[in-house]
Amino acid sequence: MTTESSDIDYWFTIPPGCTIDATVVHKHLNNRSSSLGFKAKEAFLYYVTSQDRGYSDCINELYTQVLSESTGAIRFTASGTFDAASRLITDMSTSPTHAPRLLTDHLSTAAVEQLAAFIPQLIAMLSFQHHGSPDEAEWLSSDSAQSLLELLIHSAPDSVVFYAVVASNSLSLASSGGARIARLLKLFDSEQVASIRAFLACVNSVAVLPQEQLRWACIKAKSVHAKAVAAIQKSKQLDVSRIVASLQPAYQVLDEYTDLEHLPTPIEKEFITLIPRLRQLLDQLQCADDFCITDAQQLRRRLDGMWADVFKALGTPATLPLTYISPKLARFASAVPIPMLTHPAEPMYFDRVGDMLRVIGSKTRPKLLTMHFHTRTGASVSDQYIFKGSEDLRIDESVMQAFIRLNRVMGTRQLHAGHDQQFVQSELAVYNVVPTAAYSGMIQVVDHAPSLFTLYSQHCAQRTPGDTAEPIQGRQPVGLQQIFADHAKQALAKAELSPTLPPSKWPQVVAEKVYNSLRNTVPSNLLHMRLMRSAASSAHLLVKTQRLVQSIGMASAAGYVLGLGDRHLDNLLVDLNSAQLVHIDFNVCYDFGGVSQIPEQVPYRMTPVLAYMCGSAHDSLAKTPFAMSRGFVRAFASTLQFARMDRDVLANAVVGRSRFRPFMEWCWIEEQRVCEPPSNDPMLTVSLPLPSSLSDISTFEDDPMSVSTQEYIERTGLCPPHAFWPPQDVPKNMSLTEVPFGWRIARGAVDRVYARLQFGALSGASQSECVRQQTVALWEAATSTSRLSRMFAGWASWI
Repeated sequence: MTTESSDIDYWFTIPPGCTIDATVVHKHLNNRSSSLGFKAKEAFLYYVTSQDRGYSDCINELYTQVLSESTGAIRFTASGTFDAASRLITDMSTSPTHAPRLLTDHLSTAAVEQLAAFIPQLIAMLSFQHHGSPDEAEWLSSDSAQSLLELLIHSAPDSVVFYAVVASNSLSLASSGGARIARLLKLFDSEQVASIRAFLACVNSVAVLPQEQLRWACIKAKSVHAKAVAAIQKSKQLDVSRIVASLQPAYQVLDEYTDLEHLPTPIEKEFITLIPRLRQLLDQLQCADDFCITDAQQLRRRLDGMWADVFKALGTPATLPLTYISPKLARFASAVPIPMLTHPAEPMYFDRVGDMLRVIGSKTRPKLLTMHFHTRTGASVSDQYIFKGSEDLRIDESVMQAFIRLNRVMGTRQLHAGHDQQFVQSELAVYNVVPTAAYSGMIQVVDHAPSLFTLYSQHCAQRTPGDTAEPIQGRQPVGLQQIFADHAKQALAKAELSPTLPPSKWPQVVAEKVYNSLRNTVPSNLLHMRLMRSAASSAHLLVKTQRLVQSIGMASAAGYVLGLGDRHLDNLLVDLNSAQLVHIDFNVCYDFGGVSQIPEQVPYRMTPVLAYMCGSAHDSLAKTPFAMSRGFVRAFASTLQFARMDRDVLANAVVGRSRFRPFMEWCWIEEQRVCEPPSNDPMLTVSLPLPSSLSDISTFEDDPMSVSTQEYIERTGLCPPHAFWPPQDVPKNMSLTEVPFGWRIARGAVDRVYARLQFGALSGASQSECVRQQTVALWEAATSTSRLSRMFAGWASWI
C-alpha cells in the first residue's frame, strides 16, 4: 500500500500511560481527522516508541498484535515523536529480521525523501563485511539496505551516487560488501561514476602532499625512537632492530615516488629532487647502533638533531598555487554532486575551485580551498573547505548527523509543545562533512568564528578592557605546555618534590595548586569581554549573551551524550556574530579520550572562561552547583531530555552505523593498550570523587570496575576509567577472536551512548527528576578542581 505525502502527518504523540487497542488503531488508520493521521497501517509501527522499554524491546509485540490485526491491547508508558525514516533505520539496526517486510511497497513519497538523511547508514549496512553465522543481524540489514538504496536511486540518484563511489574505492571487490556496492553502482550512469572517481582522485591527492606522507612516517618513527631510548634506562641496551623497522614506512614513501607510473605534478617533481638528500638523512638514522647507547640523554640529543635535519629538509609550505599541486583539480569542470548533510535530498553540484591553496600549520597539515558550487535551480554558492588527509571523517560525519538530528527533534517538538520562540531559535552549530576516502575528506569552514586559543593569544598580546589578571611576561602568546611546566616547577619545589616527577604521580594537593596558580593568569571574563566588544548596544549584548549561554548548554549536553573528547582551545570556536559555540574536529569521540596517554576526566569542557559566561563564580560551584545560570540549565537539560526521548535513533541509527563498518581508527587501534587491564597505569586508575549530588545514589564500595560500563554510567552519568574497553560478549556460536576488534569497539560505543541516556533508570525516578539530577551531577564533575587539575596540560583546563 502506498500513499501520497500530502495525506500523511509524519508526527504524532501518544499520551503518557495511554492504552491503544488494535481495533481502535485500525479504525483510525484511514481517518485523516484523527490525531494519528495515517493511511498505511504499516507506517504506524515506525512512529511508535516506548520511552521506558525502547523501540527494540516492543517491536515483536507490535508486529504480532497490530500486523496480525489482533484485538489485544498495547500499552505505552510515555510519548514519542518520530518520523518514519528514522524508525525504519532503527528497526534495521535493532530488529533487522522484520525490516524486509516493510520496504518499498509500504513507504510514502515523503518517507522516501526522509531516508536521504540516512544514506551514510544505508551505505554502511550495504558494505558490511560478514564475519559470523548466516543468522547474523547485520547480514540481514544489508539485504534491506539494498532495497532502500534502490528506491532512493529511483527517486533521487544524485543523493546516493557520491557515497556509493567513495565506498567502492575503499572496499575490495572480492569482499562481500565490495561486491554489493559494485552491483549498486551499475544502477548509475557510468560516465557520472567515472567523473566522481576522477574528482575523488584529485581531492585526495590535495589532502596529503608527498612531503606530508613522509612527514607522517617520520613522526611515527621518531616516536618509536623516543620509546627505544627511554627503554635504555631499564634494559641498558638499545633495540636497534626496532629503530630500523620503524624507518621502513619512510623508505616506502621514497620508493613510491622514485618509481612513479604517472606524469608527476610540479610538487611531486620538487619532492623527487629531495629524495637523495632525504634518503641520506634516513640512512644516518639507521646507524644508531654506533652511538653511545649507555648514555640515554646523549643518544636522545643526537637523534633529535638528526630528526630536525629531516624535517627541515621537508620544509613547511604555507600558500601555493593549486596548479602547482594538482593541475587536474584546477581544470576540473564536471558537475559532480556533492552531498550536503544539512540538506541530504538536495546535493550541491561542483563548478570549480579557487586558484590558491593554503596549508594550515597544525599537526595534520590540512589544506584550505575555496569551492564553488551551484544548486539544482542554478543558484551559485561559494564556501571554504578544509581538506584533511589523516583522519577517518566518517566519525565527524556521524557527529554532525547526531547534531542535525537533535536540532530537528528539539525544534519540532518544542514547537508542538508550544514553548516560546526564543529557545527554538537556538540550535547546535552544524556544517558539512564529506568523507572522500578511508583517511581523507572535506570539511566546511565556519566563517567569523575564532577559536578560544585565538582569543587567548590576542589577550596575551594586548590587554583587554576590564582585564584584572596579572600580566603574562612580555604579553606574548606562550606555549601552553611551557606555561604549565613553569608553574609546575614552582609548585613541586615548594612541596620538595623532584621537578622530573610525572604529573600522574603528583599528590592531589600539588596538582590542584598548579591548577589554581595557572587559573589566576587568565581573566575568567575573557570571552565575555570579547562578546561585549562585538555588541552594538547593551540590549544587543544581553541578547548575544543569552544566545551564547544557550549554545554552550546545548553543545555541552550533545558533546556529553556522544562522549566527545579532545576539547582543547583550538577545537572550540566562538562565532561572535551569531553568538554560537562551535565544536570542530571529532576524531576523539565516543569516549576515545579514555585511552589517551593522559585519560580525560571530565564529561564536557566547562573551564573558568566558559563557566563565567554561564553565570557562576567558579570557586563556589562545589557548594552551590545550581549557581549556573537559568539559561544554561534550561538549554542543557532540554537537550538532554530530547536526546533521552530520541535515544533509540541516536544510539542505534546514527551511532550504530559503526557496527556495520567500524571507523578506521577503531580497526587499527593498538589492542594491547585497550584490552589489557590498566593496572600499571596510574592515570587510568586514579580515584576521583563522584559528585556530591550523587551521594544518595547507591554507588560502588571499592572498585568501579566491578560493574559493567553501562551500569556505571546509568548510575553515575560518568564514564569509568575503563569506558573504552570493548564488550567481551559476542554473537552466538562465535569466539572472541573471531569477531573483528573494531566491531566490538563499535558495539561498546553504541551501548555507552544509550547508557548515558538511561541515567537514573535504575532508581525508578521520573524522567524530569533524572534529567535534573544528571544536569547537576555533570556540572559538578565538569567544574571539579580535582578533575580539571588532572587533565593534559595542552588541554589548558585553567582557561
